[in-house]
Amino acid sequence: MTRSGRVVLGMTACARTLESVREREGPAPMPCSPTTVRRFLGWAAQYRVSRTGDRTPFMSVPDDLLRASFQTLVPHLRTFVRAHLEAKYGPEFQQRLSRTGERPFSDRDPRALIKASLAEWEQAFRDNTPSQVKQYLHMLRDVANRHAHHETFNADEVDHALRTIRLLALAIGGSHAALELDRLISRSPASPTEARSQVPRSSKRQAPRSDGALDPDLLDADSAVNQAVLCPACRSKVFKVWPLGWDAHAAFACKGLPPGVPESRKRDFRARFARLFR
Repeated sequence: MTRSGRVVLGMTACARTLESVREREGPAPMPCSPTTVRRFLGWAAQYRVSRTGDRTPFMSVPDDLLRASFQTLVPHLRTFVRAHLEAKYGPEFQQRLSRTGERPFSDRDPRALIKASLAEWEQAFRDNTPSQVKQYLHMLRDVANRHAHHETFNADEVDHALRTIRLLALAIGGSHAALELDRLISRSPASPTEARSQVPRSSKRQAPRSDGALDPDLLDADSAVNQAVLCPACRSKVFKVWPLGWDAHAAFACKGLPPGVPESRKRDFRARFARLFR
């Protein structure tokens, strides 16, 4: 490795270490604000471009994609946990939170919030929360623990983790909570959106299943219209002439959407799969 490469790696590792410390422990007695960290990463990127011509953003690496996704999830997860525990225990909910882990509870730590929600699931969450939310929490607890211990993730694992975070955000925070995660998923090394962009328009119509339905992951609005298309959410319903009937299916029948009132379910469906609509 060249000297300039070692300098860039050192600068980046230092900035990310300071950033991760601040995420876990809060403001530290050191002259390092979030603005300083971002500026530090910017200088490292400029130095790399000047020396190597490499303009790949640092955020493209799996470690940063996972960190950014968890931090995007935190505000929605914090609101979700606080609302349920406060409804169950009233002012004493803070004491319940303080007893959910060995270390002091931090509502900025996704691992602590996930652990608290699972610890109190039977008492405070089960009766008024969709069961799939618990499944998402279990999956993300393992991902967050692996990420905290600096384990390596392959491209498929990163993509699966990002999509699980998005599903959890959608279930507890609605469609607006998933918008920023959609942008992060599009940067995943295994993101289907990247695969779609590499498929020629002429081949997009050549993805029939045994029942004649087209795979929605390979379609856009122009190639889907008036075709038989598999529901992109539940992947069991076949729309014989897309998009006819999508609104009734989304409002009342689709099992790939979180529970809610019909209008909310339709909005979520339309927002998630906007690329299939003109």
